[in-house]
Amino acid sequence: MAPERLGRLTQGGCATTTIGWHATNGSPYWTYATTCPLPSVASPATYNKEYMRWRWQVRKAGLYRVTVRIPSSAQACGFSITNFTTAAQYYLVRPGASQLGDLRTVNQQASAGLDAVISNGLNTNVGELALYLYDSVTDLASCCECSTSKRVFHDSASVDWIGP
Repeated sequence: MAPERLGRLTQGGCATTTIGWHATNGSPYWTYATTCPLPSVASPATYNKEYMRWRWQVRKAGLYRVTVRIPSSAQACGFSITNFTTAAQYYLVRPGASQLGDLRTVNQQASAGLDAVISNGLNTNVGELALYLYDSVTDLASCCECSTSKRVFHDSASVDWIGP
């Protein structure tokens, strides 16, 4: 599933110093980390900074594994592993109008070059499953829209059925 890069315009590449999602000479993208307040769990798509969204149609109720691919340093413009956040924030939203987003945190430093598990055994119904990744992290001092060397990366996400 291809992600939707939302928020402000994607611009620049590896050397950029501006806001937005930036390409890394491949499918991974990055943006500067912030500590801007996350949207409400009831409305995860109402965020006016940088965020990503992956959506899947779940056709069979059951247990699912949700993973995200974190690019390696080499795939991420050669940025030092210390530039990766240790606390990327994701909302996982299951199908159904009454389902609120579940906040999940991923250490992108520890997961660089690997698949990080967002949920292993997510019990979900039929309908749209969505995963949101935000530029807001929890491993920085208060820093909404300030200059920082920390970055949030994304590459791909997947949902795999593991049983009833």
